[in-house]
Amino acid sequence: MLESAVASEVLRFVLVTVLALAGLGKSLDQPNARSLVIGSTELVMAVALATGVLRVVFAVLAVAMTLAFLVHALAAPRDARCACFGSRLPTIGRAGQRVRNTVLSTVAAVYLLLMNFPVPSESGALQLAARVLGIGLGLSLVFVPWLIDYEGAPA
Repeated sequence: MLESAVASEVLRFVLVTVLALAGLGKSLDQPNARSLVIGSTELVMAVALATGVLRVVFAVLAVAMTLAFLVHALAAPRDARCACFGSRLPTIGRAGQRVRNTVLSTVAAVYLLLMNFPVPSESGALQLAARVLGIGLGLSLVFVPWLIDYEGAPA
């Protein structure tokens, strides 16, 4: 069960990292109403997942949101580029967005399945390591697609 608890913690912090970066990126733009609502929702979800508030509710919402983003990426024209993390950061093509959102949806779904296995409180170092790993993997989900499909920051 300890392995499931560690995996759950890693996956939770992958979601926290990606949602926080996406929400911050959109919030720092001069947002229109749509990006303000989406960015604020991503930030609220990141904070709720990080703090464990209404865990099941926000885990289900994370699955729904990541699946909605995946559907959007699948429906978008092939040459469209996303600004998932705001307009100040580089964009990626839809193929990269589809891969990222597929991975993120999978992460959210597996987290929902494993979330009932918390890391024991006496395993503080293990919990910290799982969180750091989750943050690192979340950052990788954000930045690796840019390294593969980099076109620079939009004008």
